[in-house]
Amino acid sequence: SWHIHEAKKRLKTLMRAAGEV
Repeated sequence: SWHIHEAKKRLKTLMRAAGEV
């Protein structure tokens, strides 16, 4: 499902951003 993939991608991006801060 594309929406699942998008959710995981967005979550990963959010976690990465949180890690940089």
